[in-house]
Amino acid sequence: MTLNERQEAMLLTRGHIHWIDQKSNVVYKVYKKENLLDDPNNIKTRLSQIVKLSSAMQFMPETNYSYEADLLVMKQKRLAKDDDLKEIKHWERLPIVEQFAQSLDKLHSTGFIHGDINRKNILYSADRLCLIDLEPSLLQVKDKVKQWMSTRPYRHYKDIKNNTITVKSDLLGFGCFLNWFLLMDNPPQYYADECSKIINEYEVEFHPFENLLEILLKRNSRESRPLTNLQHKKEDARIKKHIDFLVKSDNW
Repeated sequence: MTLNERQEAMLLTRGHIHWIDQKSNVVYKVYKKENLLDDPNNIKTRLSQIVKLSSAMQFMPETNYSYEADLLVMKQKRLAKDDDLKEIKHWERLPIVEQFAQSLDKLHSTGFIHGDINRKNILYSADRLCLIDLEPSLLQVKDKVKQWMSTRPYRHYKDIKNNTITVKSDLLGFGCFLNWFLLMDNPPQYYADECSKIINEYEVEFHPFENLLEILLKRNSRESRPLTNLQHKKEDARIKKHIDFLVKSDNW
């Protein structure tokens, strides 16, 4: 692969570069091999996992890798974005996120750790939530600094303490996204402490993402839960009736 001077300079500074080929609709991401700090055998296994899982699971973009000299080149199918997450109708969100939790549980059952689940890495495409940004190594040199490929607010404090990334961080990111996606009244990181405490209260066993979804829904008040279309109509009618009553009785 031939890079121009600007790309070479950015690769040297950033540790990786990416761009989109508009003609082929393919996302390219290029890494310097020396910046991928996980054990080489673990990287090899992870790359194989990503290629296999992304070709089999609909909620991940199809991804392939190749080595060229001292570079690792990722080629990923670009997903068509249906809507911004904020534009998804409220009564459609719960079934969509239930499907997403099921997909994450299937991914977890293979032993795969994403490492950075947050709304920037979740895309609404083909009527489902999709997980993007599949890093080849969880530990990398980025911007000339050795760091974990995880957004700090969504990295579980035990993983920070133990200098690692585990499913606890994936669950934390998912839990923060759930609260934001279903309630839409605070940024995702607002819920980090609450979700961390919940995750610590149960062991990670079968279907951890579906179980976390169920726990969070139970903990939310009835008013906080997403309303169905029918519930929205009933609530609007109830409010209108109450306002009409106040106006007629001069209690406004």
